[in-house]
Amino acid sequence: MPNYYFHVKRGQMTVLDQDGVVLPDIAEAEREAARRASSIILCEGLKAQGVIVIADDAWQTLMEVGFQMLVT
Repeated sequence: MPNYYFHVKRGQMTVLDQDGVVLPDIAEAEREAARRASSIILCEGLKAQGVIVIADDAWQTLMEVGFQMLVT
């Protein structure tokens, strides 16, 4: 199973996920990104902005899940 990395990008700052998570497929990685974004929204409120960047083992971007996508 592949590793997926979930970097948090806010404006010009990106917090890199150095550890990654082993998941069966990109669909599960997308659900994990949505869970992480939801957690940030719960902690910081509905005004939280940014994206979770899903990357593969080569750190190539596969998908981005925006915080705002979850509240609209």
